[in-house]
Order: sequence, then C-alpha cells, then structure tokens
Amino acid sequence: MISPVTPMTDLRLIHAPARSGATLMCKAIAVMPTVQLYSEIHPRGPALLATQQEHPGYMTASLKAQAFTWFGHLQELGADAVFDRHKTENTKADIDDVMALAQSQGQVPVMRDWSHMDFFGRPFCEPTGTPALLSTLGDHYNLIRTVIVRQPLGMWLSFQGSGLGQDYAGKEGYDRFLDCYLNFIRCFDGLRVHKYEDFMADQDQVVRQFCADLHVDYDPTYTERFRDYKDITGDPAGSGKTSYRDSPRGIAAALYQYLITVPSYGVLCDKLGYDPGAVPFGYRVE
Repeated sequence: MISPVTPMTDLRLIHAPARSGATLMCKAIAVMPTVQLYSEIHPRGPALLATQQEHPGYMTASLKAQAFTWFGHLQELGADAVFDRHKTENTKADIDDVMALAQSQGQVPVMRDWSHMDFFGRPFCEPTGTPALLSTLGDHYNLIRTVIVRQPLGMWLSFQGSGLGQDYAGKEGYDRFLDCYLNFIRCFDGLRVHKYEDFMADQDQVVRQFCADLHVDYDPTYTERFRDYKDITGDPAGSGKTSYRDSPRGIAAALYQYLITVPSYGVLCDKLGYDPGAVPFGYRVE
C-alpha cells in the first residue's frame, strides 16, 4: 500500500488555457532533473476526453496512466488495471498516491491543470468558470501556483487552426472566447503570470523565473533535453516535435481592425498587460 503524503505537502500547479504555448513552456519545466510533470490534469479528464476519443486514447488524461507510462510508477498494477476503461476520474486518492510515489524517488511533482475544461469547455463540455482541481484538492496541500497566458488575439487565432476552432469561430465564437478568457484570468488574479511571448523572446529568463515561482531547482542543462522531450500532452507533443512558426501568418486588415475594437478585448488586454493595438506574436496584418 502506498503511504499517504503528510498534510499540507507542497503541490505545484500550473494554470494555463489551451493554445497558450503551455505545452512548449511546460516542457522546459518537465526536463528539470528533479521534476515529474503531470500534464493537463482534471478530476473528470478521462471522461471528458472520452467524448471525443475512444479507449485507450482518452486515458492520456489519467494521472495514474501518465505516472505509469512516463515515470514507471505503478508497474505492479499492470497496464490493464491502469488503463481500465471504467476508471475515468482523477481522484484525490490518485493525487495522494502519485505525490507519494514521486516524493519517494526524491522527485518534485508538478501538475498542469486542464484549465480549458473549466473555463472554455467546448467541445468537451460546458465551462463552469471554476477550477475543479482546486475543489478536489481542498485544504490538503500547500498549493504553489503560477499561470501561463498568451496575447488574446494570438490565442484566439491559434484556436481557429485547432480542433477547438469550430466552437469559437465567427463573431459569436470570438465573443464567447473573450468572455471565457476573462473568467480564467479573473479567477487567478494575484498569481504570477508567465507570458508565451516573453518565453519566445528570452526563454532562459522566463524559465529561471518559472522555476523560482514553483520552488523548483533550475538546471541550465535543460536546454539539452528540452526540444525532444515528449512525455507531455498537447499537439503535437506526442512526437516530441512541438514547434512554433518562424514566419508569421497573415491576418486580413479589415478582420484585424474589427477584432481589436471589441470592448472586452481591450479589457482583457489591460488585465493581462498587453497593448490592444499591437499585432500578436507570430502574425502580421495584410
């Protein structure tokens, strides 16, 4: 039997929306020698992913499946038990077990919360506007938390090129996206924010600060392992070839002018510390 973690054990959480550059940024934390990073964890993660994927695909959202596949934990249970199609929740007991296993190896467990499910939801579910993982954890851990964000327009445009695009396309979808993003950032007001654009401009400075905020030992040799690391969720992280364009994509000038003048866009940019009139990183106005 796995020994429970002691009360108020430190648990490090990263809150990040989809298409925010979080897969890329979390890889830099995941390859620190003392870290075991669990990716896009939500209490109902496997069940929600099962609305779009068949077994065993949706088990990539299982905390124990990640522990088994990526870090060699729970081998005594066997793959059939770990990938049980009926085990579609990540429970408090699962978190306790994985925390204890990581710590028994002298490793620091870090979890990226699957914030998309709570604040954006579609196509998996309707958003609740509250972080379900925090409710599951209750007062049992000392939570060390930080947030990843991206310039709102750049993130919305990235939605359009992904499987999330259909639910956030057009004027109605754009308005919905902005409202969801506002709910997300308001919920985590007061936490340290790490910007995708800053990471792309000065990766090492951001990674150092990221490690400091999470109380994780920084190791400069992470750059030797960073690009090819693939034990993480996110498109196309499974190939270990996550990449971001060197050449910017075009935005039609008329569309751009409309998008930046929507009032809630300006409110969101102000809260996140972005210039609402600036063209987002990775794009150009044509």
